[in-house]
Amino acid sequence: MTEEEKREQLRQLAGKVSACHLCKTIYSSPGYRKGDQKGDHLCHAPSADPSVINHWNTWVRNYNPDILIVGQDFGRLDSPITNFDSPTDRRIKKFLGPYLNRCFFTNAACCYRQRNNSGPVNESWLTLCVSQFFRDELEILDPKIIIVLGEAAFRSLACCRNSLLALPQDPMPDTSFRSLVDNTALVELRLLDRSEQVEKTYPVYPVYHPSTTRNRDDDLQNHDWQRILSRLNKPT
Repeated sequence: MTEEEKREQLRQLAGKVSACHLCKTIYSSPGYRKGDQKGDHLCHAPSADPSVINHWNTWVRNYNPDILIVGQDFGRLDSPITNFDSPTDRRIKKFLGPYLNRCFFTNAACCYRQRNNSGPVNESWLTLCVSQFFRDELEILDPKIIIVLGEAAFRSLACCRNSLLALPQDPMPDTSFRSLVDNTALVELRLLDRSEQVEKTYPVYPVYHPSTTRNRDDDLQNHDWQRILSRLNKPT
């Protein structure tokens, strides 16, 4: 698929995202308390570019990426952002170094927070969008590896349509999120065809979300990323 064909297919997928209103089923559910100032919900943002699935797509427009970076959600979008320089973005730039331009950035949740720019994430936001749109986006981009930011986004990949998130077969002390990160464990997202046979397999590497060092300090996070990047050019 040519780059222009990929761009066009992503534009068409973005149109489906723009027409989707399934997020209403989440913030109108009993678990969402209307009027709770600490709560939040996702919805389309008037200032969002309708030609992209979510605004993080506009950071590095590499449509033939080696690395697909999957975050959890973009946060609030009051106006289009052209300078990606948040604390999270700066740390990602530091971790990736020269690999930055080999990436494409997306989020598990396609829409935007309506109240806060960050804070607790409702995993239903992520799983709903992943189940509807992620497989199509992944097949269009066809990266070599996937790096997933944070446990919530990682777990949401298990909801990818017609797929299987397979944990490592090698013996491990446990398969907790921390253990997967500590061991740079190779998790596989296996896309299945209609007969449930494996059609395509993508290596998935979970990392702690770089927005905070509360659960893992900066040096350890950088070490995690470098171990993953060192595997990128190795034969499989």
